[in-house]
Amino acid sequence: MRGKPGTAGAVALLAALGGTLLWLTIAAGPWRLATGLLEGGPALEKAEKSLATGARKAARYETLTAAAAIDRAGAGWETSGPLLALAHLSPAARAALGEGRHVVDAAEFSARAALGTLDIAENALTGPEKVVVREDENDPKSNAHIRLDRIAEIGELVTEIRRDVIRAARALGAVEISNIPGRFRPEIKTGLDRARSTIRLLGRAEAGFELLPAILGSEGTRTYLLAMQNSAELRGTGGAMLRFADLQFTDGAAELLPGQSVYKIDQDRQQLSIPLPEDAWYVAGIDDAKRFGNANWSPDWPLTSRLTLRYRAA
Repeated sequence: MRGKPGTAGAVALLAALGGTLLWLTIAAGPWRLATGLLEGGPALEKAEKSLATGARKAARYETLTAAAAIDRAGAGWETSGPLLALAHLSPAARAALGEGRHVVDAAEFSARAALGTLDIAENALTGPEKVVVREDENDPKSNAHIRLDRIAEIGELVTEIRRDVIRAARALGAVEISNIPGRFRPEIKTGLDRARSTIRLLGRAEAGFELLPAILGSEGTRTYLLAMQNSAELRGTGGAMLRFADLQFTDGAAELLPGQSVYKIDQDRQQLSIPLPEDAWYVAGIDDAKRFGNANWSPDWPLTSRLTLRYRAA
């Protein structure tokens, strides 16, 4: 019995499409892996540069682009298929592919860290729910209030970002460089060096967020001296303090107390007698430095700061 006209052509077309689909399925994994990694890395670099210049819209676009590309690379690795299996027949390719999981892991952790960084950049100072500094919209002259709960949340996010960068560094550190083609080795080394540098930087930020609540008055009112200096004299703190004010924080609420002139404290340049540290030889040797207005003559900044506060209190 003859088939209907066109049946053979339809069968041939279906066979061709089936074969094409088969080859596309076979190639999909390696293609997603390769394109994902090739697109993800440059996008992360662009995102970093955009954040550094304050271009948050561009940073968001590049970060999300990188995250999507790296997700694609991870999926491509999991469904690598027969083509990568065939590549294992070559000893050199087999050695390089053996390091692939580490590279993909490093990329995925890097993308997670980038998304966390974007979250801080976008939400730390803006947005009704996540803003750090809350102000009274009905009273523009009201004192600002720093939300200590948001400070704690950002501190936790910094900790998580640091953990992701540590994981990325571990993944890159697990790569056996000798198994990687020579042209890619410098990129692995540079990535590892940058990750370690970032870990150190985030460690300092993490420590800062741990201290910040107490600095902002979570454990009681804190008072800080704000000195307004000229730029005509070279002194330990930068210049001569001609005006100053006290800034107080109580549970995150800021209050700037009325400013004063230094000349209202140093009446007739009156010298004060206070205990001086042994290394305060600069102040000890100059009588006119023994008062608030000139207590910052010493070139040693930490010593100068402590002496200035002591003379301020006296």
